[in-house]
Amino acid sequence: MKRLLASLVVLGMVAGAAFAQGLTVWTTFNNPTLDYLQQDVADFASAFGVDVEVVKLDINELKQQMLLSAPQGQAGDVIVGIPHDQMSEMAVGGVLADLTGAATESYLSDLGEQSRLAFTYNGRLFGLPLFVEGPALLYNRDLVTSIPDSYEGFIELSQELTTSDTFGFLYDINNFYFSYGWLHTFGGYVFGRTDGTLDPTDVGLANEGAVRGGEELQALRFEHGIVPAGTNYDVANGLFIDGALAMFYTGPWAVGQAREAGIDVGVAPMPSLADGTPWSGFMGVQGVLVNEFSERGTDAVNLAKWLTRSDSQLGYAQLEGRVPASQSALAQVAEDPIVAGFGEALLTSEPMPNIPEMGQVWGPMANALGVITESADADVEAALEQAVREITGE
Repeated sequence: MKRLLASLVVLGMVAGAAFAQGLTVWTTFNNPTLDYLQQDVADFASAFGVDVEVVKLDINELKQQMLLSAPQGQAGDVIVGIPHDQMSEMAVGGVLADLTGAATESYLSDLGEQSRLAFTYNGRLFGLPLFVEGPALLYNRDLVTSIPDSYEGFIELSQELTTSDTFGFLYDINNFYFSYGWLHTFGGYVFGRTDGTLDPTDVGLANEGAVRGGEELQALRFEHGIVPAGTNYDVANGLFIDGALAMFYTGPWAVGQAREAGIDVGVAPMPSLADGTPWSGFMGVQGVLVNEFSERGTDAVNLAKWLTRSDSQLGYAQLEGRVPASQSALAQVAEDPIVAGFGEALLTSEPMPNIPEMGQVWGPMANALGVITESADADVEAALEQAVREITGE
């Protein structure tokens, strides 16, 4: 903290009178996260003598106003709560400041590698990670005492717990956001990287590993007899909160409702494959961005660094169960089984691609998953190859 404050003070001295002009923060947060942000901003304002106004906007409105108004000097100086995969339009539009030189080595080294990659676009860092989110394995502690170490053991347990009264394991199987975990863990990928930059011409959703993952998805229904036809998010979530589902692959947003229903919820990573390959699905990262056209750029960077310090991340974790991007902050909530469980699961996850071409992936992959899980005789490789042709426009 002392090193951070020293850095902020030095930057503030350089900025001089700019502090008195004030800053505007645009955010997508809702309460109670919004309340915490406002308090954190107030603490910064008090410590450094700068007026800061917080304005809440819908994410689509925020992006549109940044693109249209930032070059005219009529947009927020600091943007808080933008998921990393929503930033590409603004990065391409030139309205985001490059924070590569602003992020300290101590801050970056405290992040997981995937968190750093999430806000990196064309080799430049356009956002400072704040917290991460994504799917893990939720389980009902009244039905499951421990999660097996291997995926194969997990399948066996799921079958044992699938009875006339309960389901062993369910999830929204035709949703690519969730099913990417199978395709990726077995060796597929959305876009490859060239010199560290995502390459939209290199689509790995029909390679040997992706096909193997697709076959395992098909097996969940037809060979293993675990996930029946018609299973979607609402079905799985409803059964979980009713106490009739033992294990559910979903995100932290499902925890509150389950707890309110009286479910003793546990969280764990999906088990590794037999060869030791760790499970790896999608994750999202929310962070803090800075307006390239801000007239108070140095001040805005100072505030961005303040809002993403480990103490601030710890506050979000303690308040609302957010999973810190900071590894040191995550370690301080290790006794919280929900936060720690998601934190462990997301350490090996892959940030959803943050390039515009990702928008071309969802439809074709949804169609492919529908084909794969519709029939035991469906040609998995052919379905995935068709999806890739649609994604690449071939």
